[in-house]
Amino acid sequence: MSTEQHFLKLSFSIYPAQPGMDILLAELSELPFDSFEEVDSQLIAYILASQWKTNLLQSVELLKNPEFKSSYTISEVPKINWNAQWEANFNPIVVRNYTIRASFHPPKQTQYEILIEPKMSFGTGHHETTQLMFEMVLQHSLKRKRVLDMGCGTGILAIGAKLRGASKVTAIDIEPWCVQNTIENAAKNQCPILVLQGDSSMILETFDCIFANINRNILLQDMTIYKKALAPDGMLFLSGFYHEDLEDISACCSFNDLRLDTFTKKNNWICSKYVNS
Repeated sequence: MSTEQHFLKLSFSIYPAQPGMDILLAELSELPFDSFEEVDSQLIAYILASQWKTNLLQSVELLKNPEFKSSYTISEVPKINWNAQWEANFNPIVVRNYTIRASFHPPKQTQYEILIEPKMSFGTGHHETTQLMFEMVLQHSLKRKRVLDMGCGTGILAIGAKLRGASKVTAIDIEPWCVQNTIENAAKNQCPILVLQGDSSMILETFDCIFANINRNILLQDMTIYKKALAPDGMLFLSGFYHEDLEDISACCSFNDLRLDTFTKKNNWICSKYVNS
C-alpha cells in the first residue's frame, strides 16, 4: 500500500490558550484526525482529505463557547511520503542505559535498546512527556508487575515495562494506527504485549502500575477508572499536561485516594507519580 496520502492541515488559535488547547485537543481526538502538534501557540490538526466534511467541526463545543475566542484556517498539505518524512527527522535518543532508535539506525553502545518505527503515532521518545515517563519507568522495579500503558502511541512505555521484567503488559489506544504500530514495535523488540483498541472502558483488569500519557482533560475524566483498576499500593504515572495543571490533577487524584509521591518537569511539561492509598 502506498504511503503517499493527501492531508488537510487545520490551524486553530484559541484564547485563553489554557485550558483552551487541552479542551480542544480532547474534543478533536474524538474526530477522525490523524495527528496533532502545537506550533507557535496554535494547535495544528491533520486529517486525510477523504475524511474531511464541511460539518465535521459542528460537534466541537469549544468553538462555540463564548468564554473562548477561537478561529481556524484550513490548508492543503502537499502529498508526501510520511515514512520518508519521519525517517529524515527521527534521530536515536539515549535515556540512561537505553537507546531508542529505528531499525535503519546503527546500534548504539548502551546496555539496552528499543526499536521504534513510529509512522503516524505519537511517542518516539523525543517529546518531553515521553522522555519523562520513560525516565520514571527506569527508576522503578517492574519485575513481576502487571502494567497498563493507557494511550500507548508507539508502545514505547509498554515495551520498556516488559523489558524491565513486567509479568504482563497491556497497551490501549483509541487510534487504530497506534494499535497497529504498537503491535509491530512489540514484535520488533520480541516483547509479548496485549494490545487493545478503545478508550478507558477497555480497562477490565487490575494492574500494579498504570502509565497514562494523554492530556489533562482525559486524565481528569478517567481518574476514577484508573483508581478502580489500580492494585493496593499500586503506582499511577501521569503525563501529557503542563506544570500549571499539576494542582488540578493532584486534587483529582487526592479525591480518589491517590497520593502524590513525586513529579518531574521538563520545559513546563510534567510527569507525576501517585500511589494508591
